[in-house]
Amino acid sequence: MAGSIYNLTNYYSFLSSPIAKDQMNPVANLVYSSAVSKLYANSIGKNAQSSVSSYLSSLNSNVNKLKIDAKNLSSENSIKSSFNKKAVSSSDNGITGTAANNADKGSYTINVTQLAKAQTNTGIKLDSKADSAFTKGINSFSLKVGNTEKTVTFNVGTDDTNKTSLTSMANAINYTKAGVTASVATDSKTGLSYLNITSDKTGTGSAFTITDK
Repeated sequence: MAGSIYNLTNYYSFLSSPIAKDQMNPVANLVYSSAVSKLYANSIGKNAQSSVSSYLSSLNSNVNKLKIDAKNLSSENSIKSSFNKKAVSSSDNGITGTAANNADKGSYTINVTQLAKAQTNTGIKLDSKADSAFTKGINSFSLKVGNTEKTVTFNVGTDDTNKTSLTSMANAINYTKAGVTASVATDSKTGLSYLNITSDKTGTGSAFTITDK
């Protein structure tokens, strides 16, 4: 027992025995040593069993998660398959893109030769101070911007000039908030006024047409 981790001569100090004199007996002390060893072994065994059980439970959970991840990686469903997902990046915020499923990897260069401009229409130049060339009373026309069409109505009074009539028309267009902005410009040298209509956005989706009614 020389190699034991326990000090056999001290077991009597922590094992309560009704016979004090037996605690000093080498034979009794050896019995006490055996009893303590068993108690210690049982305690270690229970703790080890609990630790192993907890480890196996955690391992089983991780294995199940790994199975799910592996299934997603190899799934024939192209929407869920991680291998079919592509990342798209651009060096300029002027162009964005989205890769389709099963798209080939590669690097592409897009050269922009001309930027889209907003559509602008300029009306006929009229003498600013002359009597209005528009029909007196209610005037209506159709304004179509993209796929949205609206009816614009404005009134021309008996004393209105070309400039005041154009201003009424511009105000009526802007009131609709159809996606275009109208304004009246006047050339101070010639005294002529005309209507400008410009799309609020660029591209064919914001193109507009005006149709008389």
